[in-house]
Amino acid sequence: MAEESSDAADAAVVSLDDVLQENSAREAEARAVLGGSDSKNCTYPKGALARQAVFACATCIPIRMPGVKAAGFCLACSLTCHEGHEIFELYTKREFRCDCGNSRFDEFRCRLYPDKAEENEGNSYNHNFLGNYCTCDRPYPDPEHQDDSIVEENMLQCIVCEDWLHERHLGRPMPEEYEEMVCDSCMKRCQFLHYYSMDCRRLKSDRTTRSPAADPESSASASASAEGKAAASDEQKTPSADSSIESLERLCDLECRQAKSVSPSEQDACKACYFMDGWRMDLCTCAKCLVLYEELNVTFLPDADDTVAAYEAIGVANSPSACSTGSLEDQGMEALRTLPTAHQVEMSTEYNTMKTELSAFLRPFADSGKVVSDDDIRRFFDQLKDRKRRPGDIPPDNCGVP
Repeated sequence: MAEESSDAADAAVVSLDDVLQENSAREAEARAVLGGSDSKNCTYPKGALARQAVFACATCIPIRMPGVKAAGFCLACSLTCHEGHEIFELYTKREFRCDCGNSRFDEFRCRLYPDKAEENEGNSYNHNFLGNYCTCDRPYPDPEHQDDSIVEENMLQCIVCEDWLHERHLGRPMPEEYEEMVCDSCMKRCQFLHYYSMDCRRLKSDRTTRSPAADPESSASASASAEGKAAASDEQKTPSADSSIESLERLCDLECRQAKSVSPSEQDACKACYFMDGWRMDLCTCAKCLVLYEELNVTFLPDADDTVAAYEAIGVANSPSACSTGSLEDQGMEALRTLPTAHQVEMSTEYNTMKTELSAFLRPFADSGKVVSDDDIRRFFDQLKDRKRRPGDIPPDNCGVP
């Protein structure tokens, strides 16, 4: 019994490092996703952006009502027009134009840029905009699984349809290292992608094999070999070899991969696939393949800038903290100095009070060697808030609003 209590206590322990690391991870993710977005201006005038953070509103759009039209909007509209609403984040979407205030919102109008067209004809919507995800068409987090391990399960985004799917519904386990994923539904439609996936034996896309002139060393070697053969026998011409090279040069990279690889079974060809970093650079861009991409509506695939990783890199570079190398406390002090003097004094006083009370609260734990659990920390902050909630201390709801 004592061992069970000890195990339960160990499971509930949260160190300061854990808190800081989790906070830093969340900050990094927020900087990556939102750092490249404009938080003050609606993006509608810019047209359909190559990629941007997109949000949906359950307050304005009754997402559970059958037949309702989905809609999405930009970061600035989520902060200004939909402040206080039930908003859910859709991460990023490609080629999307802000819908805020258009005909999909009935009488609601955008406060930042109300002069919008009735519809954004180029936008694509899936069930994510109505709060559902994956092939199971369930919300995330799923209220039916709040008390089991499924709520913690990884969800992965397909780079083609941009839906989010549970790992258990992908049909194959997630590898330890990968860059992007294409779901089974999209693989059924785009089976050529199998030849670029991690499941297919990776072929070195050596275009010099098909174009000897592109490699001087290879060209010189081939020339010397040809001269040797000519000296041995002028009559030994190799039209078959020449025609083979010409034929190979005419083949596209995809056809070369198909010729050199074992074709997947019908079942495997329609399973979700994972792809390594940089795989898009291997995609063939011959005229025939470009037509194929057009027909399948995946012309974005050869574009390395289309990746979420590329978008996040821009977000991190553009975030305000990108040039700051200080700790969170240093960044907080830097922000504090930008406030009016009266607010600086008030904030400093509150911070020092909290720091003193937290030290006093933790001292008995240090003296007795008792482990501080997350419940202990939660109790401290609850007590701190209760002490601050004295009559007369609570400002009116319209405080500071003209």
